[in-house]
Amino acid sequence: MTKEPAHKSPRRAARSDSSAAALNKPSATPASKPPGPPPRKKPPGKTISSRLSREDWISAALRCIGEQGLAGVNVAGLAKHLHVTTGSFYWHFASREELIEAALDRWETERIDIIETLRDIPSPRDRIERLILDLYRNRERGALFAALQASASDPRIASRLRRTTQRRLSFLTQTYRELGQPMPMARHSALATYSLYAGLWEVSRTLPPSDEHAVTGPRLTDYVEYLRSLILPPPAK
Repeated sequence: MTKEPAHKSPRRAARSDSSAAALNKPSATPASKPPGPPPRKKPPGKTISSRLSREDWISAALRCIGEQGLAGVNVAGLAKHLHVTTGSFYWHFASREELIEAALDRWETERIDIIETLRDIPSPRDRIERLILDLYRNRERGALFAALQASASDPRIASRLRRTTQRRLSFLTQTYRELGQPMPMARHSALATYSLYAGLWEVSRTLPPSDEHAVTGPRLTDYVEYLRSLILPPPAK
């Protein structure tokens, strides 16, 4: 007796067909995210903020002292001028006071270096010539010196100005002695030379550039030549 083939029930067959369809259906790709906003452009200067060194901040502080005096030095103002955040400052300094001390230290050290460089010039006359050309015509250094003199009541500045003045007068006195002047005259010559330098930049700090007495541009060059005739003794015959 032949068996008839078994037939699946309609419910079971439907379930099998749906399972097969599910297996054969390609997997759905996840929905792509909408494009995000374009990358923000860094403002000018931000790319160099991490590169600013301790020396960069000191240089900025010295320029600020020369232009605005010691009271003009503030962290936020310097950061704005340098196009950086104050975080760059605090990476190198703990406070404004630490920056000012570092700036004053550099100023004094550079003044020592200038004197030592001049000492290496064998001829005393050439030494004074170089002094006049390098120092009397450097407006930025002169403005800084005048600004420090204006704040000489500050103990931090007073001590450095005193040491610098003593070194300069000693150097000049020795140079005039080498030119053949006796000690009393050499000291007078040294004091006159240094006073002319200090007075020049004090007057320049006081007068606006438009004033008829201000020594700027060609006037400064002419005045330095006049000082040269006063400061340098006549050549030995």
